[in-house]
Amino acid sequence: MFLTRCPGRRTIGRCSLAVPSLVCVLGLTLACYPPPAPVASTPSPSLAPGPAASVQSEPFAVGLDRPTGLAIGPDGALYAADHGGLVWRLVDEDGDGRADRPAAPVQGLIFPTALLWVTLPDGAPTLLIGGRGGLYRWSLGQTAPQVILDALPGVGSFAINDLALGPDGFVYLSQSTAWMAPDMAPPEPGAVWRLDLAALSGPAAEEAVELFAGGFRTPFGLAFSPSGALYLVDSGIGWPADPSRPEEVNLLLGGGNYADPAPGAIGPMATFPAGVAAADVLFYLGQQWPDLTYRLVVAWSGLADAPSAEAPPSPRLARVEIVSDAAGYHSTVDDFFLGLRQPFGLVEGPDGSLYVSDYRAGAVYRLRGVQPMP
Repeated sequence: MFLTRCPGRRTIGRCSLAVPSLVCVLGLTLACYPPPAPVASTPSPSLAPGPAASVQSEPFAVGLDRPTGLAIGPDGALYAADHGGLVWRLVDEDGDGRADRPAAPVQGLIFPTALLWVTLPDGAPTLLIGGRGGLYRWSLGQTAPQVILDALPGVGSFAINDLALGPDGFVYLSQSTAWMAPDMAPPEPGAVWRLDLAALSGPAAEEAVELFAGGFRTPFGLAFSPSGALYLVDSGIGWPADPSRPEEVNLLLGGGNYADPAPGAIGPMATFPAGVAAADVLFYLGQQWPDLTYRLVVAWSGLADAPSAEAPPSPRLARVEIVSDAAGYHSTVDDFFLGLRQPFGLVEGPDGSLYVSDYRAGAVYRLRGVQPMP
């Protein structure tokens, strides 16, 4: 268990912003699988004791390359970004619980990481794809994605790590330096940007992009709560991981500075050990695990190969509970699901199951609750 406390009120510039009272739970999920192999030889992740430990895991798609972000499309298919430069379309056509004949309708991308289906003002369902140095748009039936954003104001080489649609009609994106090299120079601070959904109908100008919050290290997963609050995991991925700088879950405030220990910086709502490489986050809305309903789920990928002075904690799904009381904000982090190799993306299925992409295993797994519903 890890504890962190944050004051209930922050001052940003001339605006005093009160953080609303809330109780939220994060479940962290990591999935790992061996190199692509016949389904029969693909081991299932093991189970860890926890408040929602009754989980059945099953391979939904194997034989992929390096799957990252996930999204459910308007056609009911599961879409998976892949650092191999494409997006997979995964459909279980025969009802056996596994995707049949994975197809890659979107190709020619550079390290695609984030996926988000939106409906543009003209009513067209559109897949937004974030990757290294660009934001792309693709619609069903198109032969190639279109670049709609290839620069950010004042930012050089960058990567878009996640995308989220806010209740205000803006698309939010988490941005970090386009890292991946052990000998790279110290990265530029990461940030969260936003742009109006209407600006995505055509190529978006740099001027249309607005800085929402800054001062992060390597911001990854974004998730809106049912009440409309925006959360972010700042993974702090670096070479090597710094044990003195834990990774964070942040409640984002517009104009906020999260550059600890900068004066006036906003502190985290919860922390994880350095090196866990938190990659994605979602609010679980289903009923298969009642203890997770309306709470956050976060994926730790583990960074097993990073040249860190300390071995990072193993990949897992964990649950985080953030409580507001008279003493302020404090949090607990509990194991939810263990035994995965390098989980990356998370998405909730229509039936409340969880889909997890495993970067190292080249697979997507489905997690389902096995306890009878009350």
